[in-house]
Amino acid sequence: MFAISNRISFNSRINTLKFCLKLTPINSNHSNKLRIQLRSINIAGESAVKSSSQYQKPRSPVGYLFALLPVATFCLGTWQIYRLRWKLDLIAKLESIINNDPVDFPDQLDMINDMEYVKVKIQGHIDWLSAPQFIFPRSIIQRDESTNQGSLISKGSGQGLGAQLVLPFVITDKRFDMNPLRILVNFGWITREKMDKINLILKNHKVHLSPQEEFELIGVIRKTEKREPFTAKQEYTQGYWTRRDIEKMSEKLETTPIYLDAFETHPLKLICENGDHEQRQFDVSPIGGQTRINLRNEHLSYIITWYSLTGIFSYLWYKKIFKSRL
Repeated sequence: MFAISNRISFNSRINTLKFCLKLTPINSNHSNKLRIQLRSINIAGESAVKSSSQYQKPRSPVGYLFALLPVATFCLGTWQIYRLRWKLDLIAKLESIINNDPVDFPDQLDMINDMEYVKVKIQGHIDWLSAPQFIFPRSIIQRDESTNQGSLISKGSGQGLGAQLVLPFVITDKRFDMNPLRILVNFGWITREKMDKINLILKNHKVHLSPQEEFELIGVIRKTEKREPFTAKQEYTQGYWTRRDIEKMSEKLETTPIYLDAFETHPLKLICENGDHEQRQFDVSPIGGQTRINLRNEHLSYIITWYSLTGIFSYLWYKKIFKSRL
């Protein structure tokens, strides 16, 4: 713009001098002075225009590279929109699976790996000779709570931390008569006080669980829970587990590595005997339905982040690079 304005200014002065030359006699001294002045103005004007054009900053490759930043962040934000739609569809699919009617326990055990969150029904009894196992700490999952991730995901409660009670369960289905199948069942959530009392009774009394008879159980198939970063590597201590490690729990209790979350609450009692063979009952009754759909859904925050960076980079590119070259 500076070079263009200089060019216009010099051209106007030259045109004025040329007009004056036409009005003056050819051989007059005043005419000669005008010609000399016109020649000097032409030389000065051309040099000024050249210097002003040289003053402009050359286009740098950095400017073009910086322009790619808002384009890249915009593409990433748009990609996260597609990821958010995919995650919401997946959560809806899992919710529909977990809310379907229960199916029969599969004949082929290798099918279990492809049936996570599927409800199955089994017939059997609790192996009351095995010591109870606790996954601690755990917060209770209320069935009526809901978030954008699914209706079975906990938002916390005022009951504090407790534990999930895991017991071996013997399937008595006729299909497994030749080789009875012992699996792991998470019967539900209990308070920490109840967990401590169970452990105290186990240390001082001979106990067994009730009911000992067979009953039908509806459970949700689960897989091993991934270990969270920055958590303790020692995951088992005297009946306490920090996460659902199906392989290690099955090895400890000598069961098949199959794990179910009891979908309903079952009235369980701990029956203890003292030295005089007197029996006392302690109500355990864990709260069933403790299935948590573990799916991270942070795509909305990613969308806001990437689009915010797009606006910031676009402003910086216009202010620092594009506008400075005008």
